Amino acid sequence: MSEIEELCDLNLSDLEDSNSALSTSQDALRALDMKIKALEAKLDKRSKKGKKRDPDLPDLKKSNSTLWPSRAAFLALEMKMEALEAKMDKKRERDTNSTLSTSHEALRALEMKIEALEAKMDKENGAGGTARNESFVALEATVEAQERKINAIEAMSGRLVYFRATFKLDHFWTTPKVAVFDILLENTGKAYNPSSGIFKAPFQGLYVFTVQLLTPGGQNVKLDLRVNSISVMLSRAVSVKEASTVFVHGTSLQAGDEVYVYHTVACEIFGRMSSFFSGWLVKSY
Repeated sequence: MSEIEELCDLNLSDLEDSNSALSTSQDALRALDMKIKALEAKLDKRSKKGKKRDPDLPDLKKSNSTLWPSRAAFLALEMKMEALEAKMDKKRERDTNSTLSTSHEALRALEMKIEALEAKMDKENGAGGTARNESFVALEATVEAQERKINAIEAMSGRLVYFRATFKLDHFWTTPKVAVFDILLENTGKAYNPSSGIFKAPFQGLYVFTVQLLTPGGQNVKLDLRVNSISVMLSRAVSVKEASTVFVHGTSLQAGDEVYVYHTVACEIFGRMSSFFSGWLVKSY
């Protein structure tokens, strides 16, 4: 049993004992009062009947006066009863107040102990709460970082850009102009236009482009990779015999920038599935 329960049981036991004693005294006084009132009623009845004697009452004439008390004696006894009852009431109030005071003191002592315990728990919870808050903040930061990564991945998944094109003709001569790779093999993101040969960047980011040209021997191949009409890469090759010229170039683009291959000199080209232009988005900004 806890200290609180023991104190509460002790206080309740004291209060019950006091109340029991008071109740017993009051019951005795009530019983005595009822007897006195019954005797008074019989005396009143006797006085009204005159000579008719109540058989339940003793004959005062035949009885010794010391054996049968007078009405004054009854009144005196009643006064004593009232005084005793008042004394008992006072005692009951005093005992009750004393018991209540003791109970209040015990309860106050318990309250002080509980307050001290709560203060200790608050202190411990405060320190633990700080640690938990720090842990929560760290966890929240981790979750936010992961969320940013996921958002970036989702953004990238929605920004897949890749194209690959070849020529329609198997073999042809080209003049200085934009090389139009007019057969699409792949066009994820639909950024390449096979009619104009121009790739238009849909997003800002880093892109990589590759160009491959297969030419017969004896060709002077000059190609430019241009962004918005500005050459960003120059390729020069002289073939003694059939050969492929390949170049790879990475560049940062703004959304809307145009990229294409430009022939700077006339040359003979093997086209379909022999020469290619391709590009893809590496990372969007």
